[in-house]
Amino acid sequence: MGVVQHRAPQHIDAPAKETPGGDPETRHIQDSIFSISDSTDLSSLNEIRLPIPQPKNICPEMKELPQWVLWRSEKRDGKPTKVPYHPKGYKASSNKPRTWSPFQAVWSKYQAGGFDGIGFVFSDQDDFIGVDLDHILDESGNVKESEQWVLDVLDRLQGSYTELSPSGDGLHVIVRGSLPEPGGNDGKPGGDPHLEIYYSGRYFTITGDLWSNGDAND
Repeated sequence: MGVVQHRAPQHIDAPAKETPGGDPETRHIQDSIFSISDSTDLSSLNEIRLPIPQPKNICPEMKELPQWVLWRSEKRDGKPTKVPYHPKGYKASSNKPRTWSPFQAVWSKYQAGGFDGIGFVFSDQDDFIGVDLDHILDESGNVKESEQWVLDVLDRLQGSYTELSPSGDGLHVIVRGSLPEPGGNDGKPGGDPHLEIYYSGRYFTITGDLWSNGDAND
């Protein structure tokens, strides 16, 4: 596989439009609304081998912030869920900064075992924005024929940090910018919620498994 060179997240300002009531709606580049909801579905994680995070590939600017957590796949209501943890072993919360930690503390604990991965928490104190593209890649790591709309999204976000999700069939794209408060939850055009955005009070699992046109970093 080809080696992908790291690029710092680019800066974007998401456009806003006014609703009849005057509230701004966050609009993605295909004129539909970014949804704010849970991230990647982990229903298949018990059946696949989770990737080992590649710290050397992770965006350096993100690693400088003390906004990191560990995560473990656990069942809630019978469904696997990515549960965040503090290195000391108690559960973390994406809304409680005191439960977050510096990158090195989280990475050291991950290496000691007992957790499935690491994650970065988006906060009002930073300008990072996460774009979550779920279930859009085939087994070869290429965008599915049925999800070609994703190519336009990725083309407009060229130069941003893009990595494979833990499941291997989705992408996480991280940019820098600002967003108006969301006014809807429509997903991509057609109502398929395969595109979501996170800017505060949420976290991304981070793999460091860089992606570019089907070529992931080894």
